[in-house]
Amino acid sequence: MATSLDDLTCRELVELVTEHLEGRLGPAERARFDAHLAWCLGCRGHVRAVRRTVSLLGVLGRRGLV
Repeated sequence: MATSLDDLTCRELVELVTEHLEGRLGPAERARFDAHLAWCLGCRGHVRAVRRTVSLLGVLGRRGLV
């Protein structure tokens, strides 16, 4: 849950995960994203899971399995 108008909600963060992982967030949005992750355990877990999925898909792709 967001604590001020400048904070991201969990839903907003989830929508920005791809842009975050691809380095496409601007400085202000990146700061909001990082600030949310600093206090939200659920979203930190979600970002970790997405990173792991992307990594595993890359490994499978290099092996010709995807």
